[in-house]
Amino acid sequence: MDGEYIFKNSLSRPSLGVSAMSGFFETGVRGRVRLAAAAICIALVPLALWLCMAVRARTNELHAALSVQRYSVEVVSEHVLKLLDTQGLLIDIVERVVGNRDCPALRSDAQFQDLLRLSAQESPDGTSLWIVDADGYICMVSEPKYVDERNRSFREYFSGARDAGPGHHYVTRAFMAITPPVPTFNISKARWKDGVFNGVIVAAPSLANLIEYWNKILDPATAQRISLFRPDGATIARSWPPLVPLADAEVERRVAAAFTAPDGTNRGHSVVDGRPRIGAWHTLPNWNVVVSSSANEMEVMAPWRKATLIQGVLTSIISALLGTTAWLLLRGRQVLEQTVEERTRALAGSEARLKLATEGAGVGTWELDLASGRGRRSPETMTLLGVQSSEFTSGNWLEEVVHLEDRPRFAACWARATEDGAPYEIEFRSAAAAEDGERWLAAYGRIERGADGRPVRAAGILIDVTARRRAETALGELNRQLEERVRTEVAAREEAQARAAHAQRMQALGQLAGGIAHDFNNVLQAVQSGAEMIEMCCEEPETVQEFDRIVLDSAQRGMAITRRLLAFSRRGDLRAKPIDPVRLLDSMRDILAQTLGSPIAVRIETPPGLPAVMADRGQLETVLVNLATNARDAMPDGGALTLGAMPEDVRADAVHGMGLRPGRYVRLSIADTGTGMDPETLGRAMEPFFTTKSREHGTGLGLSMAKGFAEQSGGTLEIESAPGRGTIVTLWLPAADARTEAASEQTGPAPASGRAHRVLLVDDEASVRRALAAGLDKAGIAVLAAESGMEAITMLDRGETVDVLVSDLSMPGMGGLTLIREAHLRRPGLPAILLTGYVGEAANLAADGAPCGAFSLLRKPVSTAHLIDMIEASLAARAQERSLLH
Repeated sequence: MDGEYIFKNSLSRPSLGVSAMSGFFETGVRGRVRLAAAAICIALVPLALWLCMAVRARTNELHAALSVQRYSVEVVSEHVLKLLDTQGLLIDIVERVVGNRDCPALRSDAQFQDLLRLSAQESPDGTSLWIVDADGYICMVSEPKYVDERNRSFREYFSGARDAGPGHHYVTRAFMAITPPVPTFNISKARWKDGVFNGVIVAAPSLANLIEYWNKILDPATAQRISLFRPDGATIARSWPPLVPLADAEVERRVAAAFTAPDGTNRGHSVVDGRPRIGAWHTLPNWNVVVSSSANEMEVMAPWRKATLIQGVLTSIISALLGTTAWLLLRGRQVLEQTVEERTRALAGSEARLKLATEGAGVGTWELDLASGRGRRSPETMTLLGVQSSEFTSGNWLEEVVHLEDRPRFAACWARATEDGAPYEIEFRSAAAAEDGERWLAAYGRIERGADGRPVRAAGILIDVTARRRAETALGELNRQLEERVRTEVAAREEAQARAAHAQRMQALGQLAGGIAHDFNNVLQAVQSGAEMIEMCCEEPETVQEFDRIVLDSAQRGMAITRRLLAFSRRGDLRAKPIDPVRLLDSMRDILAQTLGSPIAVRIETPPGLPAVMADRGQLETVLVNLATNARDAMPDGGALTLGAMPEDVRADAVHGMGLRPGRYVRLSIADTGTGMDPETLGRAMEPFFTTKSREHGTGLGLSMAKGFAEQSGGTLEIESAPGRGTIVTLWLPAADARTEAASEQTGPAPASGRAHRVLLVDDEASVRRALAAGLDKAGIAVLAAESGMEAITMLDRGETVDVLVSDLSMPGMGGLTLIREAHLRRPGLPAILLTGYVGEAANLAADGAPCGAFSLLRKPVSTAHLIDMIEASLAARAQERSLLH
C-alpha cells in the first residue's frame, strides 16, 4: 500500500483544529468577560464543596464521639457489673454460712474466721469483709487486726442496708479507706432473724484495680472521664481526681436530674465543672448504679477544626489557582495558535520519516475502508504476503493471505476487534510458504469508529516473525530435554540419599542397642551374682545383707539407665514445678564445689528479678551435675566453671534461631575453660552412647539425655565449643507464670496415719504380687491379693473390707482401668492406685477415659516405701473429702 495514501487524511486534520480554535478566540472583549466569569464560578465550586464537607464532617465527628462514649459505657458496665455481682455473691455466701448465729457463736467458730479471711484474700479486688451486729458493733472481720470497739450504727452502709429491707444490697458513696489508704466504697446487706433486724454484712472492694482498668481504656486526648453514680447523684467511683469528692448536695441533685432515663446520651455543659462535654450513661440492672462516660467536646472536635482549617486554606489556594489558570488561557491564545502550526509542520516531517523507517525495516502497512470494503497494501506488505496486487477487498483477502489452518482463529480475532474495539493482534502463517518452510507473520492494528460508534476504518502493520518462532521452538525442545535430564539426576540423587540415610539409621540403631546391652548386662551380672551369693550364704546374715545391698544398688542403676533413655527419647514422666533459678544455682554451687575438687572454681552469674522456671527439679539437678562432670573432665589441670541464668522473651512475630515457640524462657548456661571440642566431636556430641571417655567413666547418654529433658520440658539445648576455647552448654526452659508460682506454694493435706489399713492388691504377675504383698505386710498393712480383675470384683461382691485398691494397668481379661470403674460402681469413692510398667504415653491417654480424680498413677518399678506413702496420701485425701462433706 502507498504510504502517502495511508497518512494523507491525518495530515489535513490539524489545520481544521486550528481554524476552529481561531474562531473561538475571535470574540474579543466579550470572550474575556465570559472567561473571567467562568473562572470565578469555577473558583467558587471548591469553596462550596468545602463548606458542605465541613458541615457533614462535623456531624459525623459528633456522631462518632457519641458512639465511642456508648461503647465505653458498654465495656465499663460489663466490668463494673462483674465486680458488683462478685461482691454481692460473696456477701450472699457469707450470709448463708452465718445463718442465724449470733456474734458469740461466730467468734467461737475458728473455721468460719478462716473462711472469712480466705474469701477476702482470694477476692481479685482486694475485698475486706466484716459483720456488724444489730447495735452497730463489729462482730467479725476478715482482718482481725483492724477490729475496734467503735459504734458504727451511724455509718451509711449500716443505716442504708437496714432501710433497704430484706434481700437488697446497698451501695455507699466513695470514701478513702484508712488502712490501706485507697479509694473504695461499701456494699452492705442487712441480716434478718425472724423478721427482726440482726445487723449487716459489709464488703469493701478496693477501687485500685477498677481505676487501673479505666486508665487503660480512657482516651487522654479527649479528656475522657468515667464515673459511677447512684440514682440520687452520689458518687460511687470516678476516674479523675479527686477520686473521692466531697459530698455536695447541689451537685448531686443536678447529677440525679441529668440521668432521667435508664440509658441515654447527652451533649452540653457538665453539671460538675460546667465545661461542654459529650457523654453517655447506662443504669446497671438490679443494682441502680449509673455508669457514665464523657469526653471534652472541645478536645473531641479539635481534629475536625484543624482539618477544616487546613482544607479551607488548601481550597482557597486551589480556587485562586483555578481562576488564575482560566485567565491565563485567554492570554495564551496567540501562543497556542503558533504552537499548533509548528506541531502540524513537525507531524508532516514525522510521517515522512516514519515512511522511510518502515520501508527500510521491512515493516508492511495496510489500510481497509470498512464502508466500501476496499483496501490498499504497502509494497513491503505485498512482499511479506507474497501477492502481486496492492489493492484488496474485504471479501477475498482472508483466503488469499492466511494459511488454511489459521483462518478460524484469524477470523475470530478480527470479529472481536470489530465488535468491542479491542486491539487487533495476532500471529499467523502465510498462505504463500517461504523457500525454507512456513512463514510466520504478526499483524497489529486498530479499528477506527465514526461519530455514531460504528467501525469505519481499519489500519495496521505486518512483521515477519518466522526467525523468532523457529528460535522459540528450538528453545522449547532444549528446555524439555534439560528438564528430563534434571528429573533423572534428581531421582538418582534422592535414591542415593535414601540409601545413605538408611545406612546411618542402621548404624545408630546398632550403636544404641550395643550401648544398652552393655550397661544392662553389667546390671544383670551384678543382680545374678548377688542373688546366687544370697542363696549360697543364706545362713550368713552379714553376707546376705552385703549382697542384698549389691542387688538393690544394681536395680537402682538399671532404673537410672531407663530414666536416661526415656529422657533421651522424650517419653519419661516429668513432674514440672516452678523453680527459683537463683536458689537452684546457689545450692548447686556448694554441691559442685565439693564434687569437682579444689582446682576448679565454681562461679554463679545471675541478674536480679529472674522469673521461676517450669521443670522437674530432680531431672534438672541431674542434668546440671552431668554437665558439670563433663566440664570437670575437660579441665584436668583445673579451671573455672560458670553457671549462669538470663531471661529471654520470644516474640510472636520473630523466628527464634533454635526453633522455640513464642513465650517467656529462662536461659541456663554452663561454661567451662577446658580443652573444647573439634567440629567432628561437636557434631556427634549428642548422639546416644557416643563418648570420648572410657567405658568405666561414661555411657555417652549424658548430653542426649540433657537434650531430651530440655525438649520434653518445652525448651531446647545448644552446645558451643572450639578447641582451646572451652565449651558453653545452654538450656532454654519455659518460665513459670504468676498463677503457676502461686499454685505451687499451696500445700495439700497431710497423709493420714495411725490406723490399720486393708489393701486389695491385683497383679497378674505372681512374683510382683508376692513381693509387693510381703512389703506391705511387713509395714503392718493387711493385704488381700488377687491375680485378676474378675477375682478382685468377686472379693468386693463378697463384702470384703477394702480401704484402698492397688491394681496393675495391663492384665489379661479385665484391665486396671476397667477394674477401677467396676469397683467404683460397687464402692463409690474407693481410693485407687494404678501401677504400670509401660513407658509410652498410652497410660496417660487411657487415664482420660476415667473420672477426674478417680485414681493415682505410679510407674514401675516402685519402692515399697513410695507405695505406702501413696496409700497414706490417698486415704488422707479421702478423709478430708468426707470431713468437708459433713
